[in-house]
Amino acid sequence: MTVEQILELASELSPSEQQQLLEELQSRAMNQDTTSVKSPYDTLLNLAGSAHSDYQDVSMNKHQHLGETYTAQ
Repeated sequence: MTVEQILELASELSPSEQQQLLEELQSRAMNQDTTSVKSPYDTLLNLAGSAHSDYQDVSMNKHQHLGETYTAQ
């Protein structure tokens, strides 16, 4: 069944039944949204490690920096 067919059938409902249908659909959508989110940090955790920078830092060259530190002693 397509969305168009569902809308066509829904248009045949009384205004109070249309309102009831709308409220039920919204309620189910809200329940789906809340069950798919595990914690407030999920979005950030999913992004972890996905960023890239062209700047080199100590963490990118840790072996070089550690080597310089230990050979200087």
